[in-house]
Amino acid sequence: NGGSEHQRSIRGSSLFNRHSKFTPRIHTHHAMTTIQAVFSSSHIRTLSQKNTGVGRSGMVRKGGARATASRRPTMKKVVPIVRAAAAANNEDNNEDVQGDMLEPSLANNPLVRVASLVAVTAVSAKVGGVLLSAKLLAFVHMMGFGMWFGTLGWTSTVFGIVAFRNLPRQTFGKLQSKLFPKYFAVTGAMPLLLIGTLYSLGGGAPSMHEIKLLAIAAGTALANIAVAEPRATEVMFERYALENVAGSERDEARISALKKTFGKWHGISSLLNLVNLVCAVGHAFFLAGGLA
Repeated sequence: NGGSEHQRSIRGSSLFNRHSKFTPRIHTHHAMTTIQAVFSSSHIRTLSQKNTGVGRSGMVRKGGARATASRRPTMKKVVPIVRAAAAANNEDNNEDVQGDMLEPSLANNPLVRVASLVAVTAVSAKVGGVLLSAKLLAFVHMMGFGMWFGTLGWTSTVFGIVAFRNLPRQTFGKLQSKLFPKYFAVTGAMPLLLIGTLYSLGGGAPSMHEIKLLAIAAGTALANIAVAEPRATEVMFERYALENVAGSERDEARISALKKTFGKWHGISSLLNLVNLVCAVGHAFFLAGGLA
């Protein structure tokens, strides 16, 4: 568009080529297009006129060389522009990002983790001469309890609260819809495992008080995974779909009704989860008696 020689000099300048030193590297086509748009022909033309001292008439203004040095675009001016462009582009294209965040390492493979735990347990039991003994069963019982109580405690008192306070509401709901089926599966399976180990350790006559406590815990998780959680999730997604409708087509009355229905099922699910947690604490007290 005229003045192309000076445009090439700006594009080839050390400032333009070293933008990666002061801005995050962006590897998406859309992000680079957005950043390059900052240095569009109109913007470059303006810089060209300011820096060279050439006006629209083509006449050279006095002090052109000095103006070039004093008015050259600085990092302080360019960095905010590039960062704003990248941030705006990330917001627009974040949902379209595909592919794994990284290549999983061998240590992150679930099968490798399980095999490692089994191997360490077997070797330890054999070295200690307690293979298939009461001590090994007690070890399995303690590990199962740790998994049960740890999952309940972390999800209910740490993760859930932090995620709720820091994620957009719909994003939080979508995350929980993926987490809860696995969460209730773990908090239901572990009490059943503990019932089995208690029967073995007790010679077929374990403490019925603890058996009942563990059975109640497993029952609450089963009720959550089979009834409360699926129903709450179904209502939640229906509400999200209506909330995302633009303009006057939104059915506010239906959204309000779904909000109440979701609150009911969410309350039931939370109550069941609380009972499960109370049972876990009760069983911890039972185990503490052995230490005492």
